[in-house]
Amino acid sequence: MSLVNARFDVEKVEMRLLSVLAVLGAVGRAREARQDKEMEFLDEILSEELPKADDPVKTLETSAKRDHREFDHNKDGEIDALEVVAQFGSRINAIDLFYFFSNADKDASGTVSFPEYLDYVRSTSSQAKGSTSQ
Repeated sequence: MSLVNARFDVEKVEMRLLSVLAVLGAVGRAREARQDKEMEFLDEILSEELPKADDPVKTLETSAKRDHREFDHNKDGEIDALEVVAQFGSRINAIDLFYFFSNADKDASGTVSFPEYLDYVRSTSSQAKGSTSQ
């Protein structure tokens, strides 16, 4: 009887190992896919034409585009609260997060598209310029 139980346990261990190997394979494929996306993202950024330093509008747009892409972890073209928290970690509090979304998310969808983000950056940039010139 002991030998039968030992064989049964070996089969259980083999099945568990196969399950673990399958999970590790899936994790490896997911990691490769993520690395591929990261490389595509870097290629896209590096292939963009850099704005001239004397063109502040183009510089602001390029910077906003880069920032939006950096925050958009799942690459769906939208920034959501989880992505902002993931980017800032403990450096952002609930009030600042609420302030950002209440000002940037104009269609109240719960996400911030690039056009919304660009408008937000432009408005905060012009407010900053106005407060420093006074």
